[in-house]
Parts: sequence; C-alpha cells; structure tokens
Amino acid sequence: PRSHLIPILGPHSPLLFGWTFYVDQSGTHIEILDGSGKQLNEKIRTNTGQSRNPSGQNLGFHVETKGHLALIVLADRFFLVDLLTTPGKPQVLTTRLLGNSDDAQVSIYRQRRIALGMRSFRSIGDGNNFYGSVGPLNSNVLCYSVKDELIALNPTTGGELWRRKGIPADSEIFGDESYVILKPPGHRELEVYDATDGTFLHKADLPRTAIRRHVQREGGDWGRFFPCVESGETEFVWSLYDPASRNSHWERSFPPKTAWTTINGFDLAFLTPAGELSICSGETGETLGTVKLELPQVVRQLTVIESPDSLIVLTSLAERNFSHFESYGMSISDLAERLVDGTVASVDRDSYEIAWSRSFGPQIVAAQYPKLWPVLIFAQQRLSGIDGAVLHRQSGEEIWSGSFEEGGRGVTWSGETQTFRIRIGLGAGGVSLDCRVPLNATE
Repeated sequence: PRSHLIPILGPHSPLLFGWTFYVDQSGTHIEILDGSGKQLNEKIRTNTGQSRNPSGQNLGFHVETKGHLALIVLADRFFLVDLLTTPGKPQVLTTRLLGNSDDAQVSIYRQRRIALGMRSFRSIGDGNNFYGSVGPLNSNVLCYSVKDELIALNPTTGGELWRRKGIPADSEIFGDESYVILKPPGHRELEVYDATDGTFLHKADLPRTAIRRHVQREGGDWGRFFPCVESGETEFVWSLYDPASRNSHWERSFPPKTAWTTINGFDLAFLTPAGELSICSGETGETLGTVKLELPQVVRQLTVIESPDSLIVLTSLAERNFSHFESYGMSISDLAERLVDGTVASVDRDSYEIAWSRSFGPQIVAAQYPKLWPVLIFAQQRLSGIDGAVLHRQSGEEIWSGSFEEGGRGVTWSGETQTFRIRIGLGAGGVSLDCRVPLNATE
C-alpha cells in the first residue's frame, strides 16, 4: 500500500501544483509523485534508521513548496530539495537536524511524542522539551532553530547566512522575506527580528482572537501574519495580524455562523448561512469573486479543492472535530481527508459560475492528491468494509462506484502517464481507470 501522506502547508508553487509527498511505512524513504501521479525515479533517504516498530505514520510533519524547491519537514529533521533542475531526480540541497541525534530514536520513533503547534506539529524530546522549529520557505531566507539558537539558510543553495544565540527556547518560527517572528511556548508575546541579519527589532502582543492550533488554520500559512477569528452573535470577523507593524494587515466581516477555509493554503473562501460564497485574496482580503449556492441547512464545515480549471466546493453540516489530533492514535495523514455531508459544487475559476452541483450523504473526500487527475475520490467507511465513488471533476458525473472489504489500507492511489491510467485502492480492493489518451504535461 501507498505509505503515509505528508500534508502540504501554505501556498503551493505553481510549478509543483498537485505534487504529493509520502513517507514509507518504515520511515526510511520519502516518495514523491508529480501532478499527474507519476512517481519520481529516485526516493529521498531519511537516514533515520529503522526502529523495531514502523515509524512512518507520524514522521512527516509538512511540506512547503516555492518555485522549484520543496521543504520537507520530518519529526526531527528537514530536507531542502530541488525538484526540477534534474527531471525525475530530486536533489537534496541540505539536511538539518532539529535536535540531538542520539535521543531521536527513543523519543520520536518509538514513543512518537508529538504535539500541536501554532504553525505545524512539534516533536517532544527527553525532558519534555520541544525539538527545533522550521520557519516558512521564503525566496531569500529559510530559518530554523535548535534549542536557543536561530539559524538562517540561503534557500537556493542551502548555505548558512547567519546565526543568533539566546532566543527563547522551543519557540515556533513564522516570517517572510523581511521579518522573522518567534512565538515562545506558553506566551502571548511575539519577538520580531530582521530577516536579513537576525537583528532583534521589538516585541508584539499576539491578539487573543488568534488561532492557536495549526490544525484549525485549514492548512494555511501567511508568513509573518497571524490569522484571527472572532465569531459573535452579530458578525463573524476574520483578520490577519501583523506583529511587525503591531496592527491588523486586513480585516473582513461576514454574517454570524459564516464558515471559512483556505484555497491553495493562502487565499480564502467564506460561506454565509444564506449560501453566499466569497473567494478572497489572502494578501489583501479583496474579494476575487462571489457565487450563490443552494444550501438546505447552515454549513458547519467548508472545503475548497483547487484544480487547474475549477474550484470544487464541499460542504458539511457537521463541525470538524480536531480532538483526535491530540490523542496517541492520531494520524497526521488525516489532515488530507475532509468530510462532506451536503452540497458539492464545481465553480469555474474565471467566471465564478457554477458548472455543476450535487448532494452527498456523509463521505470522506481526498483533498490532497495529484491535481491533474480529472477525478474526485469519495469514500465511506462501513463496519465491515468501505464504499467508494469516483466523479468526473469537470462534469460531476459518476464514473465508478463500488464496495470492498476493509483490508486495513483505507484509500490509496497511484498513476501512470503513458497511457494515462489512475489506480485507486479502497480497502482490500480497488479500481483502475483508463483515461484513454496520454497526458499532455503542459495541460
């Protein structure tokens, strides 16, 4: 079976649109599939060694992409990888450890001690101290920390730019091309540094309305800006706070009980109880387009899957439950599955008109898969098996539906490009879809 999916964090590079990343069951290799589902010729060795028990399930924390680069963050280390210079062969520019290598096996691979952070998952080592943090992948700087030291790298070469000692230990790192923001654990006070040389600038208080757990940020990342949500009886307010200026970067108000989510890890979608869907820029908050959906009830959970030609809007009447992400049995890959229980609609990206609309009962939909595939994959767990359905993304028509015994695999997939074929695994069975024509890589 396909190994464990690593969630994508923040805005996706257009050059790497729809690429997916996996850690194998033993935690020894990273597998990469391009936007058409073709696996790259070479895997990346994690160099974590093999523990007695499989360790891949919660080893991959997140992946960020920018241009031709990917930042792959594991529990105790990260890889900065060039994915396009040599086609099919990822080039690792640098690998850095986030903690002491001698306690990594015991603390992470056997106990799998991880916690929720504000930006991503955190690893807990001996003495209940956090492993280091990794900041956003920017065009000019990539920062990470080990204990009380902040290190800045050149993301193009992987070479070191500067170091700063004496930062608050266990801080999480935010930031952009101009500023590095540190969030010490258990404190509302942020520390702001100059990204060019690490000079300390000032401190800023984090608003009480800031989203505190990264699983509630809907896979979004806004660099140095912190998302804040205030939901009251008279209005719903979503804003981005800028600690560099100590002011709100932008703010939008909607009716109470408005649902929201991210698009491409950066832009935003807001759905009011009346069915008004607004697509907004993550940079400015400006409305990019609106469309009216017919909703039978108030939506509690909203998901928007981006494709080359459309936005697939999925709604659910149930609120998303994040409690299992704090339990021992959680799986990080669950972040890539979303619940749908209601209206599913395709919205044209240019005209913002509805291309098709359907209604679904409770289903799980794969939200992170090769985005050049012309399909949507749905699944529903049963007591003794799994039901599945595959829809044509552009028409909304059902291509296939069926049931299989559970088999312990859940939903998996793989692809071929000549001829273009999609294989979807469901429990102990699966389906192979022949798309009949070779995939044009430029489409």
